[in-house]
Amino acid sequence: MSATRERSGIRRAHARVSEPTTGKHPPSTDGSTIRIESRSRWDAVALAHDLGGYHWHLVQTGLNEWHVCLRSDGQTRELSEDLVRRLQRWLDERNLPAARVQLSGGHCVLVGRAEERPSAHGL
Repeated sequence: MSATRERSGIRRAHARVSEPTTGKHPPSTDGSTIRIESRSRWDAVALAHDLGGYHWHLVQTGLNEWHVCLRSDGQTRELSEDLVRRLQRWLDERNLPAARVQLSGGHCVLVGRAEERPSAHGL
């Protein structure tokens, strides 16, 4: 299922929702944790730095894999406007193409500006 949503001054975020992941690091079984995947420790730290007001921790899941984990109040099937705004800002500031976010009902992918830029390969 695809969803495109535009909210009060937030640049358009593209989300693809799928079934819960079954990889080696599935989302929390009780649905109380939101996991934002990062390929770099420094990108994860930069995001965590901007998450004042949220209870968060970092988890290294592989050599170049990090999760920024946020505690939520119960089953989280949708991201708050505030969190979407912070994630979009992080993607744009770090020039990241996208971020996969694991929720209790599956996952979504937020697309950054780097993904929207035309490729230099086509020139």
